Amino acid sequence: MKTILLINPLIWCSLGLFGQDTFLSYFSGQQINDYVHLVFTTKAGVTCLGTEIERSADSILFTSIGEIPGICGGSESELTYTFDDESPLENVKNFYRIKLGTLGFSGVIGIQFVDFGEGIVITPNPATGSTNVFFSNSQNQLFEFFLFNVQGKEHRSYSTNESTLQIDLLNLSSGIYFLNAIKNGEVVFKEKLIVH
Repeated sequence: MKTILLINPLIWCSLGLFGQDTFLSYFSGQQINDYVHLVFTTKAGVTCLGTEIERSADSILFTSIGEIPGICGGSESELTYTFDDESPLENVKNFYRIKLGTLGFSGVIGIQFVDFGEGIVITPNPATGSTNVFFSNSQNQLFEFFLFNVQGKEHRSYSTNESTLQIDLLNLSSGIYFLNAIKNGEVVFKEKLIVH
């Protein structure tokens, strides 16, 4: 069985991009195939007993999804830890934070997790203003997209070599549309899109 490693660079998030953290010098995550891989580094001098990894669907209410037992961190140098969330919430943004014993919590990072089981995910759907299309394209092949209304009239067309596409829905009437994706001259998937 051949294993395909799918890493979407648009689903990578790092705490260093959003500000300073009291206890961590680095906190990041990314989707790899069907799980989210988290990496965090404690600052030198930060030590605690027990570490919990927490996840949230709304960045407000968190639930513990795992732990790293024992002493975390080191008094002399930074230490790096990893954790794999093997059951992330599908087709939504997952928010993560680290609880470092009694010291408190790290900052929060958000990672969009996309289940490519059907080959394509449109989110949000229904949508207003814009929506994002995620699909598997590890070889950066050219995909062409065509947006049709229910009468079969083409409204928009797009092309990309990436694995994600943002679709502007402004100036479209509310209703049901169909998004067709073509690769190498063949329709590879069709999905319904509802515009509010």
